[in-house]
Amino acid sequence: MLAMSNLRDDIFIIKGMSNYTSNPIPSLPKEYEAILYKEPNEYGVAFKFDDARDIMNKFVNVILETKYIGTQKILYLHSKNIIEINKFALIAENFLDPKNREYIINDPYSWCEEWKNIFGNAKKKLLISDLIAELVVYRELLKNRKDISWGASEKTTHDFELTDCSVEVKSTTNKTNTMVSINSNYQLKDDKPLYLYFCRLEKVKYKNTINSLINDLISLGIDELSLEAEMSNLGYQKGIKEREESYDILEVRSYDISKGGFPSIDLDKLNEFAGSSNIVAYTMELDLSGLDYKKII
Repeated sequence: MLAMSNLRDDIFIIKGMSNYTSNPIPSLPKEYEAILYKEPNEYGVAFKFDDARDIMNKFVNVILETKYIGTQKILYLHSKNIIEINKFALIAENFLDPKNREYIINDPYSWCEEWKNIFGNAKKKLLISDLIAELVVYRELLKNRKDISWGASEKTTHDFELTDCSVEVKSTTNKTNTMVSINSNYQLKDDKPLYLYFCRLEKVKYKNTINSLINDLISLGIDELSLEAEMSNLGYQKGIKEREESYDILEVRSYDISKGGFPSIDLDKLNEFAGSSNIVAYTMELDLSGLDYKKII
């Protein structure tokens, strides 16, 4: 095993070096060679990664990702956190240990999960199903329209804006109920026709993934660079494991909110009923059962 103090000293040294500088780690055997690498405002360690996969994982202020130095692909463990450099050195020592090299190359995500557990890192569930639902609706809209603006990471009032209407997307992985959460008094209100798309999904293998839906959108004319930039803003950049999580689309419904009969609450009327003007926003659970809809999928 590498000596922690030596590795820690090496990391402290490279933090003060020029950007894009790499130094070999002499204590490692040649067959397990690795480098200390410095980029602007970050430091890390890396070794060769001759594999077609793109890797990206974040945990306890540390990032593990694939990148290139010239033509050489590397698996790069790095951090920007100066205060927790001792913790990074502990993780880096394990990362560089020759005994772990084969395991990390074969299953880097499991290695990351082990460190998340060691440090008690709260594992936040990414709402992959919600994103897949929006991508599916985006694809369906693109089949007939091109004048579509996707709110995505900008957190706009409605998920999609078209020249003559707006679209809000709600999804569930429940196979039976049709409950949706309305998170703002503006989600069911607009100056132009408004549609609610309700998607029911099931987690299964070999169906719709973020990656496959991105390919669908690109084939329908969406610019790949701007789409990938949006994915990065949402936390789903290339290489992240969750992009291969698969869901079947059981159904997609479209509800015309602008038509009479769709339940909604006007904020002014709500304040009038309450006898004051102190209610400035609300959230509610809405059951869509019994309401007219158009089947999309």
